[in-house]
Amino acid sequence: VVRKGGAAMTVRELAVCQKASGAVPVKGMLTGPVTILNWSFCRVDVPRAEQAVEVALAVREEVADLEAAGCRVVQVDEAALRERMPLKKEESEKYLEWAVACFRLSTCGARPSTQVVTHMCYSTFE
Repeated sequence: VVRKGGAAMTVRELAVCQKASGAVPVKGMLTGPVTILNWSFCRVDVPRAEQAVEVALAVREEVADLEAAGCRVVQVDEAALRERMPLKKEESEKYLEWAVACFRLSTCGARPSTQVVTHMCYSTFE
């Protein structure tokens, strides 16, 4: 997965919003790798876990671009994290293992001074 032209996707919008908000900080908002994968028409010849890693790396690049543009809070939403999770416990554990790893991969490059937050719809945290 490569961002078109290698260019940032959301930095322009961040700059427009930051200008409009004045001194109030604006958070960057990105869709997480598993949600992008679950809401896409994916290849069937490549395992979903491998595709998620590629998407996570692209999201990580975008996080870095937002930071370089002065963004200090980045939200990576995984709204569909559980959407395609298998029902069988042993399969769901494997799914969550790679899904969580990909979320972490997408955000692990953030600076310590950058606040990383997420939003997960219809998820249970037990």
